Amino acid sequence: LKAGEGTCPLCGTDLGEDRCQNVQAEYERQGKESKKRYRDNEAAMQGLQKDEARVRTALRQSDTRIRTGRQSLQGRKAKLDHDIAQADEADKALPSLHAQRARLSQALEHSDYAPAAQVALKDAKSNLKALGYDRVVHDAARREFERLRPVEEQHRRLDEAQRRLPNLREQRDSLRADITRRNAENAEVRRQSEALAKQVEALPLIAKQLAAATQAHNSVATDVARLRQELGAASRDLERLREQESLRNEKRARLSQTEDEEAAYNELAAAFGRKGIQALIIESAVPEIEDEANRLLGRLTDNRMSVTLETQAALKSRDAMQETLEIKIGDELGTRPYETFSGGEAFRINLALRIALSRLLARRAGAPLPTLFIDEGFGTQDPAGRDKIIDAIQAIQADFERIIVITHIDELKEHFPTRIEVRKTPKGSTFTVV
Repeated sequence: LKAGEGTCPLCGTDLGEDRCQNVQAEYERQGKESKKRYRDNEAAMQGLQKDEARVRTALRQSDTRIRTGRQSLQGRKAKLDHDIAQADEADKALPSLHAQRARLSQALEHSDYAPAAQVALKDAKSNLKALGYDRVVHDAARREFERLRPVEEQHRRLDEAQRRLPNLREQRDSLRADITRRNAENAEVRRQSEALAKQVEALPLIAKQLAAATQAHNSVATDVARLRQELGAASRDLERLREQESLRNEKRARLSQTEDEEAAYNELAAAFGRKGIQALIIESAVPEIEDEANRLLGRLTDNRMSVTLETQAALKSRDAMQETLEIKIGDELGTRPYETFSGGEAFRINLALRIALSRLLARRAGAPLPTLFIDEGFGTQDPAGRDKIIDAIQAIQADFERIIVITHIDELKEHFPTRIEVRKTPKGSTFTVV
């Protein structure tokens, strides 16, 4: 974008300098607007979250107080249930106790109880009479004793009550204070409960507002992320375009250099190709090769065969000539391509061409050609052909210091005065000069 060229990352059209600036300005404007909306929504969402936290804290405190009061009431209810259960059990046992009392009363009325004790009582009464016992005085004393017996218990209880009185007064005052405090707390709890109820009624609206704010926040965050991705993609495209521009300039320079080198190499290829120096060398050497080969081939075939080397051939597609090298052989049947010959005839042609080419290279190099190697090929010749090859070798032996013929045909070996015989043994090959 900064370079003022390239393509739009969204629509793919070419961007000029003005359109690049417009796209960049639009990206910046959208980014600022999205950033402002994001901050506003984030602040609103934080305020709603604080309100929700306060409401939830108040609800938890009210729930704790209500749960504590419920537990206290449940304890009192359990105690009352226990007392009611004991009263029910006593009420159920009452008829049985009445019946038992009636039986005991009847037994007392008829003196139908403790026979042994009654006998002892009679004895005791007799003894009392003997002692001068006064029943009236005894009963009066007993009644006085019975009358005074509760006084002792009451005195003990009075002492206990006087001892516990200060503590009980403190407990009474504490209970009154607790009752007052509990009443105030209950009133406060009721007030807070009413306020919380109103807040709870408003929670759906707050939840909707929070959901809307969250959705708007998510939408803005999505837009920001998308714009960041698009900005990153545009930056990467811009960097890639810069790299491609640099690479293009570099390749243009290399292309220019390569074109210059290609032109030079094309000239060298043409010069050293078939149509260049090679064609000139071959064209100048062909007559000499033909003369030497025909001289040798005439010896080998009694002048029945001759060699012609053609360096140009007509094109079939158009009226023009092309550089080539074709070997044509003439005999009593006419002129034919080299490829149509085989066997002994092909061997004699090959031998004549090889010797002619070797002599040409030796003369061009200014060096002698002291040694000639001939490896096999005699098996394709008939006896007359072999004799002619031997005659040809003997005819050219003055041109070489030595001629080495490699063969497995025994009748040919006799034509050479010096031989190197090679034999294969289990321990390896050995040779003998004969």
